[in-house]
Amino acid sequence: MAERILRLGIDPSAAVAGQRTFSASARKAASSAWDVDSALRSVATSFGLLAAAGVVRGAVRGALEYETALTGVAKTVEATEVEINALGAALGDLSEEIPVARTELLGIAEAAGQLGIETRNIEGFVAVMADLGVATNLSSEEAATALARLANVMGTNQTDFDRLGATIVDLGNNLATTEREIVEFAQRLAGA
Repeated sequence: MAERILRLGIDPSAAVAGQRTFSASARKAASSAWDVDSALRSVATSFGLLAAAGVVRGAVRGALEYETALTGVAKTVEATEVEINALGAALGDLSEEIPVARTELLGIAEAAGQLGIETRNIEGFVAVMADLGVATNLSSEEAATALARLANVMGTNQTDFDRLGATIVDLGNNLATTEREIVEFAQRLAGA
C-alpha cells in the first residue's frame, strides 16, 4: 500500500498531519457544541424559572384581587366574617358555572349590599344579575342597580329577582325592544 501512495505522489506524513488537524478541529467543534448545549440549558432553566415566577405572581395577584373584592363586600353587607367567607366561596363556585369572573361576582355582591339586598338573598341576586349580564344587553352592574331600585319602588320580594329577570328576558326575546329599554321603561313607570 505504501508503494501505491508513493506512486500517486502523496506524502503519508501530510495525510497523518491532516488527520490530526481534522481530529483537533472535530474535538474543538464538539467542545463548542457542548458549550452551546450547556448555555441553552442554562437559558432554558432561566426561562423556566421566569415562567414559574410569572405563574406565582399571577396567583398572588389573583388572590389579592379576590381579597380586595371580598373586603368590598364586607364593607357594604351586614354579615359576619363567616357569612362573608361563605358568600365568597359560593360565588367562587358560581363563577365555575357561568362565564363571569369571581371578582366581578363579588363586585355585584358589593353593589347588592349598597342597594339594600339582605344578606340571605345576595347569592341569588348575584346569580340573576350575572346571568342578565351574560344573556342581555345590560351589564351585570346596570341590571343590579336598575332591578334593585325597581323592586324597591314596587315592593317586590327580594327572593323574586329570578322571576323579574326571567320576565325581562322573555319580553326582550318576544318584543321589538331590548332588555335595557324594557328596564328603563319599567323604571319610568314605577317612578324609580
